[in-house]
Amino acid sequence: MKEDNFQETILKRYSMTEVENRLIVINSIDGIQRNSTYLSDMLFNFQNILTDEDDIISSNICVMNAQFPVSFYTINELNNVFGVSTNINLFQTFTIPVGNYNANTLITKLNSLVTAGLISVVFSFSSLNGKVTLTGGVGVTSITFSSALSQFYKVIGSVFPISTGTNVLNMPYPLNLLGVKKIIIKSQLLGISSFESGTNQSITLSTIPNNNSPFTMISYENRSNLNKLIVRARKIDAIDIQLLDEDNNKLNFNNVQWTLTLVLENIRKINRPEIPNFMQLLQQQNELVPLNEDNTGV
Repeated sequence: MKEDNFQETILKRYSMTEVENRLIVINSIDGIQRNSTYLSDMLFNFQNILTDEDDIISSNICVMNAQFPVSFYTINELNNVFGVSTNINLFQTFTIPVGNYNANTLITKLNSLVTAGLISVVFSFSSLNGKVTLTGGVGVTSITFSSALSQFYKVIGSVFPISTGTNVLNMPYPLNLLGVKKIIIKSQLLGISSFESGTNQSITLSTIPNNNSPFTMISYENRSNLNKLIVRARKIDAIDIQLLDEDNNKLNFNNVQWTLTLVLENIRKINRPEIPNFMQLLQQQNELVPLNEDNTGV
C-alpha cells in the first residue's frame, strides 16, 4: 500500500467530525402569506429542522437553487405617483397604472394623464441622451415636477422636487426602466449574519441577479461552495423568507408561486478511538501492507 493511501486511511479512521447535509425544499404555495398575494414575506413551519444537540459543532446554510417568476412590474405601487404644476396650473398628482413600460409607452401614458388633468405640459424623451423633458404650453413660464409620494423620481431621472423658471424642464438623469435588477433573499429565524453597504449588518441569505424578460422565469443554481452562511440559531422549527429588490422593497409576485431549495449543513463531532502513537501507527501500516513470499512489503 502506498504511503499516501495509508495516511488517507488513518485520517478517515481517526477523523473527529462528520458532515450531515439536509435538503430543505420550499414552495410558496405551502407557506403562510404575511403580505397577501405579494408572496414576498412568507413563513414556513417545519418540525425539527435543527435541534440543539451537543454533538453539532456548527451549522451552515446556503441556497442550492431557486425558481422565481418575473411577475413583478417595472412601474408598481411604490413608484407610480408623480405631481406637476405650472405658473398657470395648480399642483396635481397623477397615478400611473402598474405594468411594464418602455420609453415610448411610458411617455405616451404620462402625456395622456396630464392632458386629462388639464396641465399644460408635454413630456418628451430623447433617444440621444436618454433623458425626459417637460415643455410648457402657451403662457407657461415655470414648471415644478415632484414625486415625493413615491419613488418615481428614480425612474424618470429626477430629484424631488425639481423646478425651472422657464417653460422647459430637463430631467438631470436618464430614464431608468431597468426594473428589479436582483432578488435579495432574507431570513430572520435562521440567525444568519451578512453585510450590506446601506445597513451594514444584514440577514441576507443570498442575492440572485435578474436579467430576464417580464413574464419569464429566473432559474438560479448555486455552483459555488463559498455561499454558505453560519447558522447561529440552535433550534429551527420554522423558516421565514423575505424577497426584496435592491432597494430593500418587498417584491410583488402578483400571486405567481415560486420555489426555493436550501441545504443545511451540520458538522458533527463524533467519538473515535484515541489517536495512536507512532509505534502503533507503524504496526498498523505493517498490518495493512501486503507481503511477498519473502515477507517483504510491496
